[in-house]
Amino acid sequence: GYVRLAEPITPALLEATRQLATQAGALPRFAETLSRAADRARDQRELGLACDLYLRLGAMYEAELNDPALAAAKYAEAEATGDRQVEAWRALDRVCAASGDKAGQIRALRAWVNTGVESDGLAEQLDALYRLAAIELADEATREDGCEALTWALDREPQYERAAAMLREAAQAAPTHEKL
Repeated sequence: GYVRLAEPITPALLEATRQLATQAGALPRFAETLSRAADRARDQRELGLACDLYLRLGAMYEAELNDPALAAAKYAEAEATGDRQVEAWRALDRVCAASGDKAGQIRALRAWVNTGVESDGLAEQLDALYRLAAIELADEATREDGCEALTWALDREPQYERAAAMLREAAQAAPTHEKL
């Protein structure tokens, strides 16, 4: 079989088609078709649609096709559209953390914490900042950046117990580091 998406592409149509493709064992082919549709939307500057399709693809590769590398690639393409970037960064953080891609996770978290967010997203962004600090503090190559991220997090909203636990862990790994 050949999988073809009807126009216009709606969320209900996508979900129904995804379910049919799953039942037919054709989910990888559906993902390829959806990827072509996302690329086409991006090329035609329909960035909202492209972003939505890339986010759906990322979720499909992450949860159903068990391919974290392709999931991260699709989430990165969603991010590149400039639409719904916080959602893309959350997804990149999650998939990179699960696959052990520290560099990818740091990049996503840095982008997320360095952007303005709506007031209802501040707590989540602050949590991302503390997680970024923890990841960077744990690695010698990024420890200085981790110290800066933790200082920034503490300036925004002090979470002393959380910070103390991070610093204790980092100090055990680098007992002679001057800032720890």
